[in-house]
Amino acid sequence: MRPVTLIPTALLLAGLAQAQAAPPALCDAVTQKSPFLMSDGQGRLYSQLTLGTSFSAAALVPGLRELQRRLQDLGTELIAVPIPWSAMIYFPDRLIGAPGTFGYSPSAARLGYSQVIGSFKQAGINTVDLLTPFMAHRDQDLYFRTDHHWKLPAVELAARGVADALPQQVKQALRGSALGNSALGGSALGGSGAQRSVAPVFQGDFEFLGGFAGSVQRLCEVTFPPEKTFATVDLPGAAQDLLGDDVPPAVLFGSSFSRSVTLNEGVNPYALGYGFEQWLSSLLHTSIQNESFSSGAQTSMLEFFGDRANLPGRRLAVWEFPIYDFGSDREQQNLTFLAQMIAKLSRLKYPDEPPVATAQPGVMGTGAAGTGAAGTGAAGNEAVFAFGPLPSAQTGVYLRLKLEQQTSLSPVLRVQGTVGVATLDLRREGNKLIRASEFLVRVPAGIGTPHQITVTFPVSKDAPVVLKNSSLQLYPLK
Repeated sequence: MRPVTLIPTALLLAGLAQAQAAPPALCDAVTQKSPFLMSDGQGRLYSQLTLGTSFSAAALVPGLRELQRRLQDLGTELIAVPIPWSAMIYFPDRLIGAPGTFGYSPSAARLGYSQVIGSFKQAGINTVDLLTPFMAHRDQDLYFRTDHHWKLPAVELAARGVADALPQQVKQALRGSALGNSALGGSALGGSGAQRSVAPVFQGDFEFLGGFAGSVQRLCEVTFPPEKTFATVDLPGAAQDLLGDDVPPAVLFGSSFSRSVTLNEGVNPYALGYGFEQWLSSLLHTSIQNESFSSGAQTSMLEFFGDRANLPGRRLAVWEFPIYDFGSDREQQNLTFLAQMIAKLSRLKYPDEPPVATAQPGVMGTGAAGTGAAGTGAAGNEAVFAFGPLPSAQTGVYLRLKLEQQTSLSPVLRVQGTVGVATLDLRREGNKLIRASEFLVRVPAGIGTPHQITVTFPVSKDAPVVLKNSSLQLYPLK
């Protein structure tokens, strides 16, 4: 007779409880089709979108460097906050190379994140590395388990990273502005004159279905447990007094990770706030103008710096973005974003600079976006602008498309130069309806002197774009 191994009752019960608590299996409807999810078998869900491993900003260094310089010329300090995906922190080693994991390698993803950090720093941009502190505090449950967003411990780490990375003169400027505009005066100062941080107050519990779990429940008819976050967030009275600026000296540009919400309610996980704005206000002792919205880390900047009235008194720009924004497959899109920002900042610095050339629409029609085909109609979604010879001394130019009416659509420009052609997609991403009547972008230097530009807007019955009375101007990039 073989000996019988007795297992303690406590261990049996613990194993049974663990088996009962095992997360439900995913079905092919979410693993083989959009949203392409996977489970780690321990309750965490990941999407293929968040399992990217190739990130790069090496080709963007010149544009990033110019973005930093132009913002500093306008009196604004820029600090970048790239957010790593949760899989970089929590993906189990035992699943590396397993079927259904989309070939994910956490070490490759972490390397890509670090390379982006390095490129930003090479460009002279003050950049907060969140991967290092997140790895060191991974036991604090930094991300939701069935959603890709961060939780309060990660938010606090990120805000403290920003506060620690800011130059002392910027901190003093922010604090001076807050004290100068507050009725509190010096009462928020300690005996040595240093301001005390007043932590945000997060209260209550709000339960919601994680974004990934919602897809599983809808398509697989299985249920994951609800996630929990805070119900309300507020700043105590002393901190509120410090935030009395008529014009907040700090502006937060970002994605859904930075959404401005003080009350979490409803059932949509994509409308939650996570407290980043409040932690920044607390640690920097200043008010924050939050321009963030879902998928809007770049578009929020383009919108804000398109209006000169937004500029005075802005000492700090915090640029938060998920590392996905700098995936290697988004290089051209990022180059175009920087070209738009550089043009907008040049315009803000030199608002009275006259154009070197102006063109009215010639041939117009209703061709498909990006085709360059034009008809002969009187108005439509496509127009061709032709320029005569330009002064040879122009070493760099940006174009300014002015429309007769505002539109929420984004144009594609085909710029023909003396030695090449470039296509610029001026898309505006994000979950926010933004209407504009003008678009600015730097003309790529590699195409030579521009002489013809075809502007194409998407065909839309709901929001047609009339280009008949539009104009396109070229300005020197100074």
